[in-house]
Amino acid sequence: MRWRRIAFWSGFGLLALIVSAISWLLLADLGSFKPQIERWASEKTGRQISINGDLQINLARHSSVVAEDIHISNAVWAEQADMISVGRLEVRLDLGSILNGPIVVELIDLDDAVIFLTKPEQGDPNWVLLETSAQDAEEKDKRESKGILFRKIDIDRLQLTYRSPQRAMPIEIHVEQLSQRHGEDDLFDVSLDGTLNGRRMKLDGEVGTWAALLAGKDVQFNLGMRLDTFRVSADGYIDDLLRPHRPRVNFRATAPDINDLLKALGVTHEGLGVIDLVESLTPGTRVRWYSLSPVSLGV
Repeated sequence: MRWRRIAFWSGFGLLALIVSAISWLLLADLGSFKPQIERWASEKTGRQISINGDLQINLARHSSVVAEDIHISNAVWAEQADMISVGRLEVRLDLGSILNGPIVVELIDLDDAVIFLTKPEQGDPNWVLLETSAQDAEEKDKRESKGILFRKIDIDRLQLTYRSPQRAMPIEIHVEQLSQRHGEDDLFDVSLDGTLNGRRMKLDGEVGTWAALLAGKDVQFNLGMRLDTFRVSADGYIDDLLRPHRPRVNFRATAPDINDLLKALGVTHEGLGVIDLVESLTPGTRVRWYSLSPVSLGV
């Protein structure tokens, strides 16, 4: 009887301890651990990571993190002090999906982000952080093998700059607004408005369904993109996202002057001709790209 009482009260105490720990995690203000989180993230990446604004962390079935005024320092040789700065970031995650996969991110809400990507004459580009250990690489592979799905994306005012010694001029991307929303037809409406090197850029389309994305099979899409005078449209479906065997794709790209595209991409070479590419990929056919009008590039 004595051992039964000891086992009972030990089990009861352990259960109470677990319940108390879970309650504390759910109710505690984890944002108060901001200095410890900054230090841990900086040690993991080898870059100084600071959150100068508020940090809110809520752990639940659908957990959320809200951080403001985030800064990730640049490589020591880079001109800009920050590689990335973000005005506000909110992430909501379905914790249950981490165990079963694919990982479902319920929301990415990003405002006022500035990103500088650059490559030196020699050595690694600035986005290469600390070398990962074999254990970290294995855990990363496991996460990537599950896949990641985003249910809702809202990005406002993002600026990305890419510089490389191999390029005569940088690539400047300004995203005024990028969104992905789950529609009533179970498809995701995708839209983007912005500029690429000062040329107007726009993307619209649909991807889905949500059930197909979760399964990774029979994903249908219908997308259209415009970059100044260059236009691209594509529609079809992919039978298996990880191992496509019988995808079906219809593709068309047009432009009245190839120079418009080259200038938008920051390419200094001049070309001659119009762009009119049409192709269909169906099960059992080879991928073949051809131009209905002659196009040549001057060197």
